[in-house]
Amino acid sequence: MRTGKALIVVTLLGGCSFQPQGADNRIDGGPVDSSIDGADTDAEPPSAVAKRRPITLLGARIASNVDDFPVWLELTGGDVPAARVDGQDLYFTDSAGLAIPYEIRSWSQGTRLQAWVKVARLNQGADTTIFVRYGVVSGVPAPSPTAVFDNAFAAVWHMDDTLQTPTVIDATGTHPGTATAGLGQADSIAGKLGGGIDFDGDLNAVTFTNPYTGNQAHTISAWVSQRDHLGLDALVVVGTPMQHRSRFLYTNYSSDHIGAGFFANDVTDAGININNAGWTLLHWVFEGSNRTSRIYRNGIRIHDDTFQPGIATQGTDGYLGWSPTGWGGDNGLNGTLDEIRLATAARDDGWIATEFANQNAPSDFYLVGAEELVP
Repeated sequence: MRTGKALIVVTLLGGCSFQPQGADNRIDGGPVDSSIDGADTDAEPPSAVAKRRPITLLGARIASNVDDFPVWLELTGGDVPAARVDGQDLYFTDSAGLAIPYEIRSWSQGTRLQAWVKVARLNQGADTTIFVRYGVVSGVPAPSPTAVFDNAFAAVWHMDDTLQTPTVIDATGTHPGTATAGLGQADSIAGKLGGGIDFDGDLNAVTFTNPYTGNQAHTISAWVSQRDHLGLDALVVVGTPMQHRSRFLYTNYSSDHIGAGFFANDVTDAGININNAGWTLLHWVFEGSNRTSRIYRNGIRIHDDTFQPGIATQGTDGYLGWSPTGWGGDNGLNGTLDEIRLATAARDDGWIATEFANQNAPSDFYLVGAEELVP
């Protein structure tokens, strides 16, 4: 059975919902009840039996061979595994039955399971089967977001934090963000993959510590829903606002176009306008010492450029959704951000196209099979 389309849950009827350690207490922008209604979550029912459902990742949707790839799973309706109400029996294995790294983002019994799972190898044109297992609590491996995102990721912000506190969790555990300038619970809204954070075009920002130095290669990506252009709309900015010393990606930089660069005269204009275009996935790839730059929209390369010599990123400052006046005036994002990633590798066309295919239409990326007993 093919999984259903993405579903926005406003009210959960019946059952209860589980949020894993490190995930905040919400589904798609709304609070959920993570209590277990007094149940003993450690008790193993006498009739507990280990079960599983196969999830076939479709080779036709994989643009090239990729290794250690984080796959987004969103199971709804009849594809939701019949796991315990607290979700403590859920985990994932490869085709041989070996546990693989996973991060559960939300669980509501009979309604939805959202998770990131790292698959060691996806081959173009070849189906790959993994399993979601459940039914027995004993021996369940703990979720491990840092292991899911250990393939050259420097920071991964899912952006589904409730903002009850200013901390914006980084799944790699190395570059947590801090919501500033008035960002609060009202700005935690529905995103593309679960929740997102909304920016009002003013001083709203999430700050973090810059992971990039020198002419290091990078891939910066973000889902963005950009509203009207109010000026310079910053997505990700790091470093020091001096020539060659920073890196920035804007949805509106010049003539309402996507722009990226290393400051001052090191700017490339992608020639594309995404204002009011709905959810859009952007990637900016910098290859490092050869100074080659590539920009992608929704998995497709739209612009190439080669920057000048002398790139040497410096400084510890990092910003999401805004940048200080040193990078230009009126530079707050007027839109919503979701699933922002910074990597220290230059991802290729196939990786980026596969990411888009998986995240944009997860129900077309895999097939969920019938429940079976674990052999």
